[in-house]
Amino acid sequence: MKNPILTPHELAEPTWLKLKKHYENRLDELRRQNDSEKLGEIETARLRGRIKEIKFFLDIGTPTDEEDED
Repeated sequence: MKNPILTPHELAEPTWLKLKKHYENRLDELRRQNDSEKLGEIETARLRGRIKEIKFFLDIGTPTDEEDED
C-alpha cells in the first residue's frame, strides 16, 4: 500500500485536474515518439525515463488500496 499524497478533495481541485490533463497529453506525446521514431539507445533510454517520471507524477492521483476498499 502506498501513502496518499493528495486527499480526495485535493484531487477534485481545478489546479490538479489541469495539471493532470497536461501531463496525460505529454505522456501520450512521448509514447508516440517512443513508438514511431528511430532513436539511439541513449535517446530511447532518456525518453523512457521521461515517460516513467510522468507516470510517477500522475500516480499521485491514483487511489490507494485503502481508498479502493471504501
